Amino acid sequence: MKNLVFESQLVEAQKSLEAFAYSLTLDREEAKDLTQDTCLKALTSQQSFEEGSNLKAWLFTIMKNTFINNYRKNKKRQNIISKEGEIPWMNNLASDNAYSADHNTNHSQLILLINKLPMEQKIPFEMLNQGYKYYEIADEQHIPIGTVKSRIFLARQKLSEQLKH
Repeated sequence: MKNLVFESQLVEAQKSLEAFAYSLTLDREEAKDLTQDTCLKALTSQQSFEEGSNLKAWLFTIMKNTFINNYRKNKKRQNIISKEGEIPWMNNLASDNAYSADHNTNHSQLILLINKLPMEQKIPFEMLNQGYKYYEIADEQHIPIGTVKSRIFLARQKLSEQLKH
């Protein structure tokens, strides 16, 4: 496809892309950023687009994959992630003032407790908190997914008990 034709079709698709981006992010600014990232990726990958196929579908796929990859990166950047209700004090950790002495003590205490876990529980627990899925942990550790879930459950249980004291 000629560059000019491709670029004009890309410009025509921008309103649809922005609407789709907003449905994913629920934030106008993030939607604009996601649309811009998608357009940039589309322009740099233009040679992989098969002429005659559906350009909008191709663009939406790029956007969806970009959104998912960004989400995973952001999740992995966070040090501690817990599902609601599992370890209540961990959920409040993020809302504490990051510069308070209380926060630093609690965070340090939690790190120490995590480091005291047996390696077979510590590694899957940390991987989950870095954003890995259960099946990814199972593949990486070469163990069944049920074993992964069990080890993470036991790690959470130990941490929860120790945090009560």
